[in-house]
Amino acid sequence: MCGFLALFRKNNINDDDKELFKTSLKQQKQRGPDSTNINFGLDYMLGHNRLVILDDDPRSNQPFTKDGKSFLLYNGEIYNLSKLRRYLYSENIPLSTTSDTEVLYELLINYGIDKTLSMIEGMFSFLLYNSKTKKIIVAKDKFGQKPLFIYQDQCDLIFSSSLKSIINIKSNIELNIDAIRNYIFSQGHITPEQTFYKQITPLYAGHYLTFEKDRKVVKRYFSIENLIEDKSFNISKNDVIERLSEILSNSVKEHLNADCKVGILVSGGIDSMLINSFAEEHNKDLTGFTKLSSEIENIPKLINTEFKSNLKVQNIYPNKKNYLSRLFDYIDFAGRPAPWGGGPPLMDLCKKAREMDFKVLLSGDCVDEFSAGYLPSIKTLEQFNNELSVPDHLCLGKYCNVESSFFSYQQELRKRIMKNMKRSDNVLLDYFRFNSCQNIEFHLQETNLPHSDTFSMYESIELRNPYLDVQFVKFVLNLSLENIYSSWNINKKTGKFILKKLAKLRYANQCHDSYFLNKEGTRNYSYHISNKELWNLDKFSSLKILNLEQYFFDDWKIIFNLINLEIFLNINIEKKSRSSFLEDMLTERGKNELL
Repeated sequence: MCGFLALFRKNNINDDDKELFKTSLKQQKQRGPDSTNINFGLDYMLGHNRLVILDDDPRSNQPFTKDGKSFLLYNGEIYNLSKLRRYLYSENIPLSTTSDTEVLYELLINYGIDKTLSMIEGMFSFLLYNSKTKKIIVAKDKFGQKPLFIYQDQCDLIFSSSLKSIINIKSNIELNIDAIRNYIFSQGHITPEQTFYKQITPLYAGHYLTFEKDRKVVKRYFSIENLIEDKSFNISKNDVIERLSEILSNSVKEHLNADCKVGILVSGGIDSMLINSFAEEHNKDLTGFTKLSSEIENIPKLINTEFKSNLKVQNIYPNKKNYLSRLFDYIDFAGRPAPWGGGPPLMDLCKKAREMDFKVLLSGDCVDEFSAGYLPSIKTLEQFNNELSVPDHLCLGKYCNVESSFFSYQQELRKRIMKNMKRSDNVLLDYFRFNSCQNIEFHLQETNLPHSDTFSMYESIELRNPYLDVQFVKFVLNLSLENIYSSWNINKKTGKFILKKLAKLRYANQCHDSYFLNKEGTRNYSYHISNKELWNLDKFSSLKILNLEQYFFDDWKIIFNLINLEIFLNINIEKKSRSSFLEDMLTERGKNELL
C-alpha cells in the first residue's frame, strides 16, 4: 500500500515547482513511510511514498520503470499475483523482483490496459506514463478500494492518492457546496462522483482514463450487475456451504500474502470472526486487534470465551475524552468529514498494530451491503410491495429532496442496474439483487472503503477486505433467496443467512440465537459527542450554508455530521487551532465532558 502524486504541466517545470511538489508529496507520507522517490521531467513530476509489503528491496521502489520511458505509479495489492507470475514466465517475460509492481508493469507494457484489467484481481489505483508519447493511463479497481483524485485546469493535470496533496499545490480550490448539502441531508454521504472540493473529482470505481494529445477518453471496464447470471445457483445448502468455504478460504489465503507481519481486525461479530476462522487455517500464529468501549460494547468479550479460536487478542479501550482529538486527525487526513463515527477508535487499533510492527490487517468489512446484513435491509425485504425502484436504506438519502444531485445519482444508478441486470423468476430475489448492486457501487465506494482507507492509512496500515474477492461477491449475488433471507428459528427470519450458518458450523456452535439475530448498534462515542447541549450550535458557520430547520437538531446523526462539517470548515477556512476552535464551539458542559 502506498501513495502517489503526479503532475503534468503544459509549460516546463521550475525549481520552485519541484519544491512545492516535494512538500505536497509529504502531505501523504503516512501512506508510504518506508521510502519516497520522485522523478522530475521537463514538464512532469512523478512522486511515490512506499509502504513495503512485498519485496523490501529498493529495486521495487516507484516510480517503477525498466526502459526509462514508461513509468508506473501504483497503490494497492494484486491478490492473484502467483497466477500472474506463472503466466508471465510461460510467456517468456522475465521478472527481476518479487513485487506485484513489476508484474503489473509487465502486463501493462506487454498486453495493454484492457487485457491487464481483465486479468488482475485486487485493490488498486495506478498511473502509467509514457514520457515519449506523453500518453497517460490511470485506473481504479472494480469496487473502488484505493483512492485516486484528479484535478485539471488550463495549465496542469494532477493525480493523487490524497486530496491534501492537490490542495497544497492548488490553494485556490473552492469548497463544493453541493457536496456539503448532500453530506448533511443524506446523513453522511456524498456521491462517488464528487469530493468536498469543486475542482477535484475522484476516479470512479471500475473505470480507467487515457490522456493523449489533449484528448481524454473514459471507459468503464466493470459493472457490478454483470456478475448476475440468468438463474440462481441450483445447489443444496450443504453444497452452498462447501463452495462458499472454498471461495472464502482461497480469498483469505491470497489476502494473507505479505513479506511482513499480518494481523486481523476483529469485533467479535460474525463477519470478522468468520474471516479469522479461515485465516487460522493458513496462519496458526495470528494476532487479532479489537476494542472494547466502556458501557456500549459487549460482543468483543465473546472472542476468548464463547468462540472456537486460537486467536491471540490485543485489546484497546477507547477513551471518551480522546474521541474529538482523533476525529480532528481523521478529518484533516481524509480531506473530508467522516461519514460515521467508527474512525477514531479504529485509528487507535491500527496504531496499536503498527506499534507491534504489523503492516497489514485483514478486515471483516463490506459483506453486509450485498447479503442483507443490516437490520433495515431485512426490514426492506419484509415490507417489499413489488416496487422495484425503491432502494435499500443505504441509498435513500434520508433528508435529500428530489432536486438534489444525490437523489439524481441514485436514480440514474438504479435505472442502469435495473436495465442491465438479468432477471430471475423471483421478484423478491431480483429486488434484493438490485439493492445489493446499488449498495456495492454507491455505499461501498463512497462510504465504507474511503472510511477504512483513511483510518488505516493514517497509521500506515494496509487494510485488506477478503469479502471483496470478486468470485465471492459473484457467488453471493447468484445465490437463491432462501440462502440469503430465511428463517433462523420458528420466530425469526434473518438476512446473511448462509454466512451465519457457516459461522455457526465453524466457530460459533455454542452461541445463543441472539448472537446471529441482533446487532450491537453504534459501538463508538459518536453518539456521546452528538448531544446538542454540548455545543454552541448557533456559532456553527455550516448552518449559514445549509439553512437548517429546527427539527433537524433532534436527530443525533445530523448533529454528528454538523460537528464533522464544522471541523472540516475550520481546517479549510477559519484555520483556528484545535484548542481555540473547541473553546469557542463547546458549551461549558461540553468542555467538561469532552475535553
